[in-house]
Amino acid sequence: MMLSDRELAIRVVESLDPATGIHRVEWSEANDLLPAADADVVRLTGPAGFWEFRPNGHGGTQAIHMTRTELGGSIPQSIGDPLMKSQAIDSVEALRERIAQHTHGGVSDVAAGPP
Repeated sequence: MMLSDRELAIRVVESLDPATGIHRVEWSEANDLLPAADADVVRLTGPAGFWEFRPNGHGGTQAIHMTRTELGGSIPQSIGDPLMKSQAIDSVEALRERIAQHTHGGVSDVAAGPP
């Protein structure tokens, strides 16, 4: 099956609320930064999502992940849905692996705010 190339630009905003300790990384479409789309390229619209890390009050962290993407074009739902599900699962598993690699003495530096 031939699929058209896809493109998008995203804007990422990171925030840390000192009062609650909530660290959030949020992304949304920023296609206004791109030049006009070529006729043979499908420009994705509306992608958005976030990672949110909340202290759980017991020395741990609750992680929340939300992502939304419309694949555009003529990708059948039977192909698109599994692709998006596997992307979300891969993202969570990659975070778990990164946390495991960066945990020292029971403390992870992965979700730390910017220096």
